Amino acid sequence: MITNAVIICIDRCIGSTAAGLPKFSTGKPISIQCFIAPYSEAKYQLGQTVQNVTDTTFVRIDDLSAAGEAIVADGDRVVSILDIDAAAGGIGGVARTFEVLTQRTHAMGSDLDHQELFLRKVQTP
Repeated sequence: MITNAVIICIDRCIGSTAAGLPKFSTGKPISIQCFIAPYSEAKYQLGQTVQNVTDTTFVRIDDLSAAGEAIVADGDRVVSILDIDAAAGGIGGVARTFEVLTQRTHAMGSDLDHQELFLRKVQTP
């Protein structure tokens, strides 16, 4: 799979606070190659309207497993660094946090199995 980014952390949604805001576990540091692209409604047919999607990420299921991670679920947060940012800033490249709005798992056989994540960029301070 062609990649252009690295997932460095997956924070799992573990419930909500008393105020109704999502509560997340703190994910461990990981390094999983992935492909991030801008979302285009014309390109994707989800059978439903997905509002506020900004990006789509493709990640191999084998790579998730190798990093000790389970399939990414709706509501989880994924932190990624684009390769171009990593090249410019080294390990300290610009990390982008995304909320998983929905996802699809594609079982295509052997090492082609992957997960397609539909994301919304989260504004972080």
